[in-house]
Amino acid sequence: IYYLEKSGWGKFVRDNALGNNEFITFTHKGKMRFTVNIFKQDGKEMMQPPQSSSFLASSSRGIKTEQRKDDKKEEVVVSSELSPTTAAESNGGTSKRNLNLGKKKARGDSAGASSSSVAEFTIFIRRSYLRILPIPTAFDKAHMPKKNAMFKIHHPDGKRSWNVTYLASTTVGFSAGWICLIKEYPIAAGDTCKFTLIKPDELLLVVLRPEEETE
Repeated sequence: IYYLEKSGWGKFVRDNALGNNEFITFTHKGKMRFTVNIFKQDGKEMMQPPQSSSFLASSSRGIKTEQRKDDKKEEVVVSSELSPTTAAESNGGTSKRNLNLGKKKARGDSAGASSSSVAEFTIFIRRSYLRILPIPTAFDKAHMPKKNAMFKIHHPDGKRSWNVTYLASTTVGFSAGWICLIKEYPIAAGDTCKFTLIKPDELLLVVLRPEEETE
């Protein structure tokens, strides 16, 4: 810094109209010769020093208009809805680009589409279901694995959970571990169980008693 000050650093600052928090890089080319790159606060490189106010005042409006047309700006339009394509348009030298954030539309515009993407099923507990719980065919085909697997079933209080074996071969449903869950939850014949898939191998189980359903 001392060397630059002694060799005309002040003149360099004035000639390049520095002093507005610019970022400068110096690349040594050998024999004490440097290439200087000056960047403005917005990160764009300053190719030439800003013109003085007197020079700008003497410039015609026509020249300014042409310069504005050449310097195209990009305006990012954030869209929260899904769109088939990303729209782009140009208006007065300003290009607009829609960014899709991937949020689903609140309205069900697509035919047959469900307003909720939650994977769940509800089943009425019969006496035979207290030993092995069958899985509804539609839910099984859409969300369950094609081979035997271990599932973790959570109580809604967040404090209890059970590991239950899912059989995908002969009897499709929950087997080993299900009886333990029945006793500890507890679940009885006549209850209604609602299962919600929260992870590929985890379910949340909410049980409705007969008296709760009639209220």
